Amino acid sequence: MYKVLVTGGCSFTVNSGCNTWSYYLSKALPNHEFHNFGLGSQGNGLISRSVIYGVQHLLKIHPPEDLLVGIMWSGKDRHDYYCENHHELHFILNKINNFWMKNPTEFLKFESKAAPPKWVILNHHWGDQGNYNAELYYKNFYSQVGAAIYSLEHILRVQWFLKQHKVKYFMTTYMDHVLHDDPALKDPEVKYLYDMIDFKEFLPVSSEASWLKEIDGHPTTEQHEAFTKDVIIPYLQLKGYI
Repeated sequence: MYKVLVTGGCSFTVNSGCNTWSYYLSKALPNHEFHNFGLGSQGNGLISRSVIYGVQHLLKIHPPEDLLVGIMWSGKDRHDYYCENHHELHFILNKINNFWMKNPTEFLKFESKAAPPKWVILNHHWGDQGNYNAELYYKNFYSQVGAAIYSLEHILRVQWFLKQHKVKYFMTTYMDHVLHDDPALKDPEVKYLYDMIDFKEFLPVSSEASWLKEIDGHPTTEQHEAFTKDVIIPYLQLKGYI
C-alpha cells in the first residue's frame, strides 16, 4: 500500500502557475500518494480545517504510520467565515475581485457536493477592491491580539490532533511575522498559547521567506526547489520520517 503525503498552506504551498515546496517534496517521495490542501490567500483557520478534514478521512483508509503531514502556516491577519446566504455567496463569487483564487471556497475534496462553497476568505487589503465584507471586518472587529489568538489556536488544534492520532508531521511558516516578528505574541492573552506550541516539530528556520533572504513577493519555482532540497528533506531524514 502506498504511503500518503498531506500538505497545507496558502499560495506558498498551492501549485498553480509555480511549483512550490509541496510539489518538490511529493516528487522526492514517489512512493507517497499526494494530497495538497494549499489555497491562495487562505489563513490559518481554513488551513487547519482542511488538514484535519483530509487526515481524518485518510485515516479511515491508511494506518497513521503511513501518513506524513507538512504545513506552512500563513498570516494571522487573514480571516474566514462560514456563510449560508446564497445571495451573498453569489455576489462574492461574481462581483468581487478575488484575484486568482477561488472565493467562496471549500475543502471537502473527498465529498460529492452539489451545494455551492460556503467558506468566505477575507484579507485586510481587499477593502479597496470592493469587498465590503473585508472592509467591515477589518474596520470594526479586527485586532492584532485577537488575530494572534485565533491563529495560535488553529496551530495548536492541528498539533494536538496529529499527536493524538500519532501522525508524523512537520510545520513551518511562510514569513517571519507569523510566529516570530509579532509584538502581539508577548501579550498575556497570547503568550500562554504560544508557549504550548511544540516547536520541535517545526523546520529549523523561522520561515521559508527568511531562509530565501531575497524574495520578490512569492518564491520562484527554483527557490521552492532549493528550500525543499536543503531544508525540508534533510529535516525529515534527521527525524527518521523518510
